[in-house]
Amino acid sequence: MSRLSIVLLTVLAIATFLATAHAQRNYFVGRPFHFPYDPHHDAFKQFVGPLLDPKDGVIVFDFTVLP
Repeated sequence: MSRLSIVLLTVLAIATFLATAHAQRNYFVGRPFHFPYDPHHDAFKQFVGPLLDPKDGVIVFDFTVLP
């Protein structure tokens, strides 16, 4: 995996981890699964998608942060 892919995955992961409520998560997951969705996050996904390694893909985790 390239350095650019790792950096972009990190940014995407941070954005995902910051969404703690299901409604917030759904807003950032976006289309085609949820509406309404965040158009800026969707544009970021469209930008990042072609830069990711098609063989390795991407894994996004969703979890609740404990105090």
